[in-house]
Amino acid sequence: MRLLKFIFIISGIAIYALSCTQEKDDILDCDPSHSEFKEVFGAMLGSGHANEITMDTEVHEYTFNVASPKSVCLIGYQSVSGMESSPYLMQIIDVSTNATIFSQAQNFTSNNLSYFQPSVSIFLEPGVDYIMRRTQSDWGTNIGNTIGRVARKDSMNFPYSMNGFTISGANFYQNGGPSPDFAVPFIDLIFK
Repeated sequence: MRLLKFIFIISGIAIYALSCTQEKDDILDCDPSHSEFKEVFGAMLGSGHANEITMDTEVHEYTFNVASPKSVCLIGYQSVSGMESSPYLMQIIDVSTNATIFSQAQNFTSNNLSYFQPSVSIFLEPGVDYIMRRTQSDWGTNIGNTIGRVARKDSMNFPYSMNGFTISGANFYQNGGPSPDFAVPFIDLIFK
């Protein structure tokens, strides 16, 4: 009887330890210090694009695709000062079907880039065009509250691509614009 009890306790401890290891692996797989989007954005800045806070339209979006299957584990953005308590609507749309595959309102800090974990699993298929959209419609009496960080050059030259992540276009609209391909908005995607 003691042996059976001992085996049961050891089994329970082993199962718990393995589940903790899996959880730790999931956290380590989702590292915001590196992303394909940041690599593309950084390469744009390195090739003469300006790093600006601009474009007073409610919607900032870019169209992208991935070269291999991806799972989104974090989305990052930085609010403008004074808008920290006004949630941004973050969406991912499948261009081919016009279906919204992700939609969640989220607050962001203004002093640095902050991230949130989507409330649902987001799986991206290779070769499919998606739109990463952020909307800020709660801007009060100053449309300037809708500005955001972008990489911009007088002559944008889409597509921008690096390590299997391609940005093929961008748009800024609603209460201004549309301004297609004016710049690339900084909306970070972290993949597992």
